[in-house]
Amino acid sequence: MKRITGWLACMAFTLACVISWTGTGCCAPAGDALKVLKKIPPWKVYLSTTGTVKPSIMMAAGESECLPIRFRAADSDSVRRIRFNANPFSGLKVEVFQVEWVPGRGTKEGGLPDPLVPLHRNDPIALSDGNSLLWLKVTAAPDIVPGRYSIVVKSARTDTNKVTTSLKIPVEVVNFVLPRQFPEIIQAGIIRPQGPDPESESIELLRFLAGYRFNSAAKILAPANPSEAESYYRIMQVAIDELGFDQVQLPAKSLLGRTASFSQKYGDSDKAYENYIGKQVKHLSNLDVVLNEPRWAGKFRYKLWDEPKAAWYPEVRRLYDMMHDRRPDLKLAVTMAPQENITDSIAAWIPHTDALKEQDAARVHSMGGSLCVYSNHWASIHRPAHSLRCVGWLLWKYKLDGYYYWGVNDWKADPWTTISSRAADNLKQGVLVYPDPAGTGRLLPSLRLEAFRDGIEDMLILQALEGKAEAADLLDNLRAVVENLKMNWKKAPPNLGTWRTEMLNHFR
Repeated sequence: MKRITGWLACMAFTLACVISWTGTGCCAPAGDALKVLKKIPPWKVYLSTTGTVKPSIMMAAGESECLPIRFRAADSDSVRRIRFNANPFSGLKVEVFQVEWVPGRGTKEGGLPDPLVPLHRNDPIALSDGNSLLWLKVTAAPDIVPGRYSIVVKSARTDTNKVTTSLKIPVEVVNFVLPRQFPEIIQAGIIRPQGPDPESESIELLRFLAGYRFNSAAKILAPANPSEAESYYRIMQVAIDELGFDQVQLPAKSLLGRTASFSQKYGDSDKAYENYIGKQVKHLSNLDVVLNEPRWAGKFRYKLWDEPKAAWYPEVRRLYDMMHDRRPDLKLAVTMAPQENITDSIAAWIPHTDALKEQDAARVHSMGGSLCVYSNHWASIHRPAHSLRCVGWLLWKYKLDGYYYWGVNDWKADPWTTISSRAADNLKQGVLVYPDPAGTGRLLPSLRLEAFRDGIEDMLILQALEGKAEAADLLDNLRAVVENLKMNWKKAPPNLGTWRTEMLNHFR
């Protein structure tokens, strides 16, 4: 397995994960070699999805939760290998990952932790200065019996098979099942894969992201000929028919941006607008095989303008009204905050979080539209990973209809060796998944992707609490927490783990 940041392959252990139903919530003391991170040193704060982590898990059925574990070796004289087993009889699935480091604005070994490399039986684990960082992910099956369980993680030397330490992690599953489907649109922008088979690679990425609560996609391929249109059709069969995606944003012919208005680029005449719309309509004709599929009616979005200035809204409205007249079957989207005199030609408004206003959702919903929010600096790799967990809380508080993450695989440069795929200040905002550096072709998750999924699952729990009168005071307090979070998003997010415990207590 390739090590990017010069990890020292000094020592490893055998890990055995054993799940049992206990009926109690006690936790055995952690051993010296395996320890759930309670207080996280500054350079490790990125590993926490909740700010601080207790050696226990409380969760709903159908949910996943994670714990970072420091794996420390007493010596560094020989190379070992790691083995672990998880007994799935209890309805809990256990996965273990090694946290890897990639270039960023961090100080630890020249980078920041983000990629998660799954550990399988006999995989080597490399330790740095006698330490390594593991990521324990626990998933409760939807049909699991509510109750208290425990996961015991044991380490043993592979030369003697002697168990050196064990870590017991209590898991409580409450009496609530997370819904598998929900109305919010969680959309991933998929940059066209650069490999030899973009269709298969796109399908693999869609299936991978569906496991992290994404239920919509944007961009993907931009068919320029009939053969690619057929390829796009097969991708839609997977996205819509197999995975149940409710919305797909079609690739645009071209996008207006924030550097110039329409009139500055093309003039203000009716002919200029008609010519521009005509080219968009002609481009969409390449996708007739998809757009004319009856079972997919109403599933497609289309965007003409990306982040226009508010002063340009009259031009935005004019352009979108004309496009709506030509293609009323498409749901037109724009990445800007709702303006005065909202037009029903725009079906989806997608502003940045800093442009979000309390009353926006009600205004947009009154016109039959949807209000989503656009990815922001919370996604940057230099931010604590749990920043992205806050997205789900934001969707709940503002009654938003979804979230648009503009790029999850923006690999224009190697994300393992460069600070960013684009500009130096981009900080991997467009990278939530990593290619396997070992060349296997598999996709690897990241700390930020796991945190994002955690937040969407938190949103579903918060929504379920809306129907409980006894949770009213708690929800009022949480709305204030999220409002403060939105206003101060550059600061460290609050400890959401403490609030989660109070939320889940209502389902005991």
